[in-house]
Amino acid sequence: WPRAVPEGAEGQQLKEAAAINKSLSALGDVINALTSAEGGHVPYRNHPLTMLMSDSVGGSAKTMMLVCSSPAHANVAESVSSFQFATRCKDVVCGSDPRAAAAEIAKLKAEVARLKGSSRAPPPNRPAPNVAPRGPATLAKRHS
Repeated sequence: WPRAVPEGAEGQQLKEAAAINKSLSALGDVINALTSAEGGHVPYRNHPLTMLMSDSVGGSAKTMMLVCSSPAHANVAESVSSFQFATRCKDVVCGSDPRAAAAEIAKLKAEVARLKGSSRAPPPNRPAPNVAPRGPATLAKRHS
């Protein structure tokens, strides 16, 4: 993991760095769960960041990972760690195949059209013929 605590950080800077590390750790837990072969529980609710990103990371959205690295020798460890994290992110496979989803949608639309054509029931917002409407307004009229 990239270490978000710079050397000599104090006070507010140290608190911010700790919060960044916590966010990165929670995101790493989600990425690890999504790329594991076990397919177990994905801890989206462990952090607000992962809750916010749940549709993007594990859903059917396309997500891009940008990695910033430094050519400075002092930052080699952080750059390598960032590239390793990006490699794990690349291994996440979204659960939805667009072609399969399109085929399922087409199948459901055809079924809806078939049911509409064979159905003799009235439209949903109209009462059936020869049936008196019921409800509080109708009851009030009968009793007055």
